[in-house]
Amino acid sequence: MNKILFVVFHDFEDFEFFYNKIFSKRNFNHEYYSPMRINSDFHLDNRSRILPFIALIAGMLAIALALFFQFWTSGVDYPLNLSGKPFFSLLISIPITFEFMVFLSVLSILLFFLLISKPRVIRPEIEEEIKKLISEGKSILKVDAEAVNDDFFRRYLLEFMDEQKIIVHKNYE
Repeated sequence: MNKILFVVFHDFEDFEFFYNKIFSKRNFNHEYYSPMRINSDFHLDNRSRILPFIALIAGMLAIALALFFQFWTSGVDYPLNLSGKPFFSLLISIPITFEFMVFLSVLSILLFFLLISKPRVIRPEIEEEIKKLISEGKSILKVDAEAVNDDFFRRYLLEFMDEQKIIVHKNYE
């Protein structure tokens, strides 16, 4: 069981300040739930950064498959001798290759997006409480055990707790 810490911020400006202050120095495994989006240079969603690489790999695979399929159908499986023209021409196969590359890239991005966009909260009672807090205009930061044990994180967390700006919920998953 991992130790999970939920930090509830009453004000979005405090949440954004705390977020920028903490994640400019350290990068912890975290998720946030907020009615507004954070304008921060330090927020990197690791799950969505893989999608361009998926598109690149799928596009290169589609090019290879399309060229091979066109060569095989027109040159190996069913060659037609039409007044001395070559059985396979790269110039003629470029439009079909391009269209297949775009199709396979978009399809792979869609499938991987659906795979990685599963719900971020596993337990339904916590999800209901998070939805209720967000509807009240509060922001929630979910941090894993590595940040809970970090002195830098604890110091800023205690500073915000002393100023009565946050509520801390401990939870175990």
